[in-house]
Amino acid sequence: MTRALPNNHNERKVLTERYSMKRSVIFVLMQSLVLLSLSCTRDLPEAGEEKGAAGGREIRIVFSLPGDDFAEGEDLEMRDAVAAAVTAGGHGEVTAMESGMGFMEITVRLKGEGGIGAVKKILFDLSPGVRYRIER
Repeated sequence: MTRALPNNHNERKVLTERYSMKRSVIFVLMQSLVLLSLSCTRDLPEAGEEKGAAGGREIRIVFSLPGDDFAEGEDLEMRDAVAAAVTAGGHGEVTAMESGMGFMEITVRLKGEGGIGAVKKILFDLSPGVRYRIER
């Protein structure tokens, strides 16, 4: 039995078709990867302007507690009173309240332009002498 040697032109054609298919598959995979990475990104807010779901700015009020103890008793009552006053006054919506070792915090989605000034006044009235900072 004798075998015919493959025609060089046909062999080259088969190799070119395989290479072309591999290039197509790689191209499609790269496009999918780019689209996936673009869909996973989010718009970053402008400096100091974090947008919430309702379109208002979010702020965090972080209270510093003496020592490394967890908040209890008076501290929690003061935090709850501040959160209730912010909500009742219509200045914002409290989205989270947390406490940890040496701190408590309230996250507020502000309503309107004068919201932060009103929150500062509430803090001044309801938490005299308490150390806090407002993060935007």
